[in-house]
Amino acid sequence: MSEPPPGVTVLDGPVSLARLHGEACITCGATPPRLEPVGHVQIRGEERSWPVAACPAHAHHVGSVPCRYCPAPDPDVVIRVAASASGPDHPVYAHLACAEARGEKPLYKVGPGAGEEAAR
Repeated sequence: MSEPPPGVTVLDGPVSLARLHGEACITCGATPPRLEPVGHVQIRGEERSWPVAACPAHAHHVGSVPCRYCPAPDPDVVIRVAASASGPDHPVYAHLACAEARGEKPLYKVGPGAGEEAAR
């Protein structure tokens, strides 16, 4: 298998077809009336990449949340989804470089440009 294209996040499967088709939130699986494009993913071992989307709870502006590992602003990936005792689960944000330095595999990219990539 070749390397994924730039800007594509590789996920370990399985991932539901609804999430891969952008019909459900890539993070929580919710199917609200409105989903926001958040980038592209590729399932490990497959060649195709998929434009994915997230629900409003998981697609909010990333610059207002901190990186999990450093104080610098504007994290650009979600590394995992943390369970909540009450309310919706919430994404854990990081900079790609911070996540890679710790061996974390991002779930998907977020922030400026992610929606435009998914819209292509």
